[in-house]
Order: sequence, then C-alpha cells, then structure tokens
Amino acid sequence: MIKRYISYLFIYGIAIASLSCGQDEPIDIGSADERKAAATDSIVSELISPQFGWKVNYQPSPKSGSFLILLKFDASGNLNIKSDIVAGEDTFFNTDITYRIDNGIGTELIFETYSVFHLLQEELGGEFEFLYLQKSGANLIFQSKTDGGNPTILTFEPAGEFDENLLSGEITNNLRKATIQDPGLVGTNVYFQLYLKDKDISVFMTIDLDVRALKVLNAGVGQTMNEIIFNDQTVDIGHNTNYSTLGESIILQSGVSFNLNGQSILISEFQIANAQESLESYCSGQDLTKITFEGSTGNESITF
Repeated sequence: MIKRYISYLFIYGIAIASLSCGQDEPIDIGSADERKAAATDSIVSELISPQFGWKVNYQPSPKSGSFLILLKFDASGNLNIKSDIVAGEDTFFNTDITYRIDNGIGTELIFETYSVFHLLQEELGGEFEFLYLQKSGANLIFQSKTDGGNPTILTFEPAGEFDENLLSGEITNNLRKATIQDPGLVGTNVYFQLYLKDKDISVFMTIDLDVRALKVLNAGVGQTMNEIIFNDQTVDIGHNTNYSTLGESIILQSGVSFNLNGQSILISEFQIANAQESLESYCSGQDLTKITFEGSTGNESITF
C-alpha cells in the first residue's frame, strides 16, 4: 500500500514538473509596437504586390451610381489614382497622392492627400479612411470607417494590364459639353434624347452626371419633335436608376422596359461613341450646344 502511494506521488510530481516547465517558457509575441509594425508591413506588402495595381468599383452612397477607380501603391507611401470623374473644371483622371497605414481600432488605410475619395466624401458622403477586414482569394476587403450602421464594403481586385481602357473620361467630358440642362436633379445634369433607329423610337431622359443617376422620362415614335407630335404615340415612363460607366458603355443599375407602337423595349446598357458637337438655335434666338452620340444597344442603333 505504501509503495503504491509513493508511486502515485512520483507520477503526480512528474506531471507538475512538466506543467511548470511549460509555464517557465512563454511564447514571445512581441510588444504592442512590434505587433503594429508587423501588421503595417504586412498590409503594405499586400498593397504593392499586384503588378498593375488594384481596381475598385466604389458606390459611396446607395443613392449614387458606382465609380471605377484604379489604385497603384508603392512602399514609400505614394499612391497613383486613376478615375473618370470630373468636378466642375477639375478632373480626377490621374492624380498622385500619399497614403498611410494606421493601427487604431484595427488596420486602417487612409488617403492623406486630397483626392477623388475626398471629393466623393464631400459630395456623396463617401469615405477616405477604410478598415482592412481580410484577404479573400486574390482580393483585399475593406470597410468604410465612419459610415455608422451602414458601412460600405470596398473590394480591391488586382487590375489587369489594360483596365485603364475601361475608364470613361471621354464620355464624361463629352456629356458635360451639353448646355441644355434640367435643374430637376441635385448635381450637374443634362437632358438627352436617345433614338433607337431600328425601332424609330425616341427615349427622353435626364442624367445627373455628379451622382451618376438618371431618370427615363418618356418615349415617343419618331426622331424629330415634329415626327413625334405627328405620330401622337407616346408613353410616360418615369423610371429612376443609378448608372455606372465602363469603357464606351453606360450601364443602368436597374434596366428600363416599356411597350410602344407594338414593340417591347428593354434597355439595360448602351454604348456611345463618335461624339459630335453642334449649335442649335431655340426660342429667343438662344444658341445651345447639342451633343450627338452614335452607338448601339444589342443590334439597335442609338443617337443621343
């Protein structure tokens, strides 16, 4: 009995010694500053890794369309941003700014110098400070820092060599040349006629160039106003949607459909090209600029 008791004590002593040995050698996780520096180095390494940078489709507000933005980071805190965004006389097609990585409530990406992100923050409630969430495949996932209960999720996708061609700066500039403007929307907006040549139908819309929203007002049979009035076949539509641009295309977030003259029409996107500028005289001898675009939606020919 005494031998068995001594054996128990011996085994128990070995177990205690083993535990004590493990506790005497804690894992060195580094200081808080060292851990922050490691996190910063890690995200910078991720940001500079794609050969052609990143592309982001940024919708700063549910009330706005999406904006394609290309980002190219370097390890020294410099960032090149390309977009197709215009604000008044200023363009944000190609800008160089600085960025930094902070470690506050998490790993934060902050665009320091004034850029397109600051512009969208001023005009649409966007962000220029983002929290890093995770890596998902080849993508980096960020979240807006101060959007409260409705944060914006921003996905950085590795850009391709020719993704710069997807920016629609020429479209943006050409749309802004039109001087027939409608004050019914918030931003810089213009009134256009979309002519479906193969169907002999004109669609009238107001486009808000700053918010990237449009309203399809109505449609009629014919191209000129005289033809439309003579044919006396029109339909009220009143369809609101946000839009985005991609290369030579305008893409509607919510497509519009209607029936007119025995034809069913669906428009979800359309291409525009070959911009032509001309002056037309209206009432009181006022000369206004008219911009005409030729393009297609499916096999249909369109004139703006």
